Amino acid sequence: MGEAWGAERPILGGISTHRGAVGPLSGRNPTVSGYEHFWRRRYTLRESDRLGRKPTSTRVSEHQPLVRDRNSGGRVAHARPPVTETSLGVQFVPLPGWDVNIFGLFAQRIRDHYPSFASAPPASLEVQGSIFLSGVPKIRGLYTSESQNNVVQIQDDFFFVNWRKQPHSSSYPGYDVVRANFVDQWRTFNEFLAGLGIATPMVRRYQVTYVNHTEAGELSPGDLLTNWAAPAGSDQLGFSLSTTYRLVAMNVDVTIAMQPAVRTIDNVGVTQTTITTSRTLALPSADADPAIKLDEMHDALIKTFQSITSEAAKIYWSQE
Repeated sequence: MGEAWGAERPILGGISTHRGAVGPLSGRNPTVSGYEHFWRRRYTLRESDRLGRKPTSTRVSEHQPLVRDRNSGGRVAHARPPVTETSLGVQFVPLPGWDVNIFGLFAQRIRDHYPSFASAPPASLEVQGSIFLSGVPKIRGLYTSESQNNVVQIQDDFFFVNWRKQPHSSSYPGYDVVRANFVDQWRTFNEFLAGLGIATPMVRRYQVTYVNHTEAGELSPGDLLTNWAAPAGSDQLGFSLSTTYRLVAMNVDVTIAMQPAVRTIDNVGVTQTTITTSRTLALPSADADPAIKLDEMHDALIKTFQSITSEAAKIYWSQE
C-alpha cells in the first residue's frame, strides 16, 4: 500500500517531494467498514428524490469553502471537501547566479510568516530526465508557516506554494485564499531576486495540483468515480488508476492518479486521488502575474474533478 502525503511531506504538482513517499501498491485494501451506513444513506437520498422531497442532508452551509469555476460562473461547494493538500506554482528557466546562500537569505526575508526552514532533495516536474543538469547538486528549500498549513517551496528553477491540512486545522479554505497567498509570495520572491540583481524568472510551465483523501469506510472507488464499479458478486482486493491526457481546447495537460494509501499524519487508510493540470510553454516568458494562467489550470482541474466524480460522492461530501 502506498504512503499518502502528510504533514511533513508537501507535494509538488502530483509528484512526491520526498523520495519513496509513494511506494508500489501491494494489493492490500484499506478497511472498508462503514460502507453499509453510506449505502443506507444514499438509498434514503434517492428515495427522497423519487418522492419529490429535498433531503436535508444535501444542504450546503453558507460558511463553507467555495471553489469557483470561472468559465461557467458557477461554484462547486461541499460542506466536507475531500481536499487534503493543494499546490500552485511555476517552473522557469534555471536562474543564473543561484547558489545555496540564497535559501538562507530568502528565509530571513519571509521568516515573519514562514519561520521554519528545511532543505530537501531536489524535485523535478519532468516525468523523465535528469535533475542534475550541471556538476553542482541541486537542493530544494521548504519554508513552513507556524500553523504548518502553508509551505513555500523554491529551487533554482521553480516556485510553489502549498496548503496542506493538519489534524488541528479546519477544512480547505478555498482556492481564492491559496491563490492570494501565491500572489503575495510570488511578488515577495521577485522583489527578493531583484534585490540580488536577478531578473524576473522566465516561466515555462504553470501547474496546479489537488490531493483528495477519502477515508476507508466512507466511499469505495466504485462509489467515488463516475461510470465505474466492480462487477456484481466480486470482492475488490485492490485498486489503482493513472491516466494523462490533454484538453485540446484549453491546451492543458491533465494527470489523474488514484490509489489506496495510508495517511502519514494520522495513520488512517485512504483512497488518494491526485489531479494535476499543467501547461508547458513552447517559449519561456517573463510573466509578472502567473496567477492568471494558474486560474486557467484551476478551472480545468475543477471541470475534471466534476466529470470524474459520481453524484453519490458529491452528495456525500455535501452532507453536514
